[in-house]
Amino acid sequence: CSDLDNLAEFVVPNGEAPQPNTISGSVVIEVGGEEIGIVGATTPALPTITSTGGLVVSPSDSDDIAALAEIIQETVDELTATGINKVILLSHMQQISIEEELAELLTDVDVIMAGGSNTLLATEDDILRDGDTRDDSYPLEFTSASDEPVLVINTDGNYKYVGRLIADFDENGIITSFDEEFSGAYATDDEGVDRVYEEDVDPEDVADPTIVAVTNAINNNISARDGNIFGSTDVFLNGTRGDVRTQETNLGNLTADANLFIAKEYDSDVVVSIKHSGGIRDNIGQSFIPPGGTSDDLVQLPPAENDFAGKEEGQISQLDIENSLRFNNGLSLLTVTAEELKQIIEHSVAATTDTSTPGQFPQVSGLAFSYDATQQAIEFERDADQNATGILTDGERVRSLAILNENGAIADVVVSDGEIVGDPEREIRLVTLSFLVDDGGDGYPFPLIGENQVNLVNESLPSGATNNANFANNGSEQDALAEYLSENFPENGNPSFSDADTLPEEDERIRRVLFVKGTKDDDTLVGGETDDTVIGGRGNDFLYGRDGDDVLEGRPGFDRLFGGSGNDTLNGGQGRDRLNSGPGDDVMTGGASIDRFIFNTTQTYDQDDFGEDRITDFDIERDIIVINRTTFTAIESEDSFEDVFATVTSDNDAATEDAVIVYNTDNGNLFYNQNGSDGGLGSGGLFVTLDNAPVLDADNFSFVG
Repeated sequence: CSDLDNLAEFVVPNGEAPQPNTISGSVVIEVGGEEIGIVGATTPALPTITSTGGLVVSPSDSDDIAALAEIIQETVDELTATGINKVILLSHMQQISIEEELAELLTDVDVIMAGGSNTLLATEDDILRDGDTRDDSYPLEFTSASDEPVLVINTDGNYKYVGRLIADFDENGIITSFDEEFSGAYATDDEGVDRVYEEDVDPEDVADPTIVAVTNAINNNISARDGNIFGSTDVFLNGTRGDVRTQETNLGNLTADANLFIAKEYDSDVVVSIKHSGGIRDNIGQSFIPPGGTSDDLVQLPPAENDFAGKEEGQISQLDIENSLRFNNGLSLLTVTAEELKQIIEHSVAATTDTSTPGQFPQVSGLAFSYDATQQAIEFERDADQNATGILTDGERVRSLAILNENGAIADVVVSDGEIVGDPEREIRLVTLSFLVDDGGDGYPFPLIGENQVNLVNESLPSGATNNANFANNGSEQDALAEYLSENFPENGNPSFSDADTLPEEDERIRRVLFVKGTKDDDTLVGGETDDTVIGGRGNDFLYGRDGDDVLEGRPGFDRLFGGSGNDTLNGGQGRDRLNSGPGDDVMTGGASIDRFIFNTTQTYDQDDFGEDRITDFDIERDIIVINRTTFTAIESEDSFEDVFATVTSDNDAATEDAVIVYNTDNGNLFYNQNGSDGGLGSGGLFVTLDNAPVLDADNFSFVG
């Protein structure tokens, strides 16, 4: 075929024997004298995750699994009408839950091979690679719409395992049983080969010579690419699917930074870089579990050395870049408004849940934002090609968004508390991927949003621009990463990239928060493990921030606020409130009426954990500081206020006082002097500062516990 862009020329009728270099909806193979029909189906979300050109994908609503089942059923019925009574569905839905639904909606399908989700199905007796654990049983058993058995099979991706299913059928083509001893997931290692042959064998002795010749040729090509070096790293670069599609990662940051670096060479007005995580296909580095280990023993290291290619440990090669950014999308410049930027980021987190791994999740540079995945996701009106044509429902997930300067400091606050700050029409120049702009890839609304588009792969290289790589087109993301590495983290390691990947709660560009709001009743509102905003209603509420740097607002009512760990902000609001900041450097504002500021972590005082708090509005006429002896253990139960309290006018003097609680009347610093007049503060320290340094007396303190 001369025109490789025209897939129609490769299409052959359904239901025939397999033919090389062709495409069909189904084929028929013969095994042991029995005809078996095989039906192919891929995810109807294809238009949003890749460039489909003129290809029509059905159903148009990728979430309509019933409609998908009807389409597949038509092809199945074509096969069974010819007398075939054994049918396998070879699918690639990327989420095994879809194949599980299809199993119960289809008729006359016996086996579904579920691809794309990397779900490791295995038996309890399967010998897995070190550290791997099975996600579920092999096979999964379901009952079809016609009340017949259906088996769903899958193993992990990248040829780590080969699945084996041995099933028995009756004369009507209905599965009666499967071999539980030999069916399962076979690891593609020496032990797995031995298991297939049921004896200890040398894989090289039993390998097919044709396959060996092909793999040797591939290995030579791979080695040449792995010897073409562009940068270096001291750390593992995280491109793991489950991480890069749910949180900021260091590889995501690196490639987003690279795109911004290159974009600025073409247009100095570009300030923001946004890309989808679905285009990051793998790590750069080594990730493995030592023999005998578990997932808790996971080892992640920089790229390994390759003596055959002349590559040293930690060096980043053409192969590393190509493997991670396999689609090599082009870069596009675009101007959007502040309001449109919020809509773009709203879309980037619109599909995020606690269990999903959406490819539209972003990696960014030049901006930082926080979002709450429990709030309303943005929804767009879409045409038949799934391109956005208008906004159906405004998004409420983005809680804050700021553009950063080259030093990482905030240059422009775009969103605060979920609302646009400043002129919503002010313009922002950004760089993103042409796949997202030209094709509306991963559902991004760029066909609806933005102007003054420039596709860099079509532009001449600017004078003086970095040009150290030539294996990929200028203006593409592979070239951008190679150029950026060569200029900033060169192959000689002077310097090497050194930003280790962090836990989600330590990420700085993308922060997942929880926004919880109460009602008019008495509510108990609890945050999560990240930075949360918890707002009470009109009742007498209990607000608990838990982990992360939280904001708690009591509003009207007699509220109890407990920040938990992290650097929290507690605002009591109207009413008699009790504020307990917990560990961390916290800010407390009581608000109107009588408030109690409670200092108790339920543990013995530790300066590093307790932190240094601040009270912004302490009123000596009505507010009280509550100190718990469980934490402040140097205070005895029989001690009076006069026994434990003293004032000074210098922080240094606090360490030599006999008193345990020492207050600097000049600056409002309140100290825990754990060891009395002995040198220093012992295990104590400054635990709170009162704004405006009010004059305190016994009426302002309560000792409990």
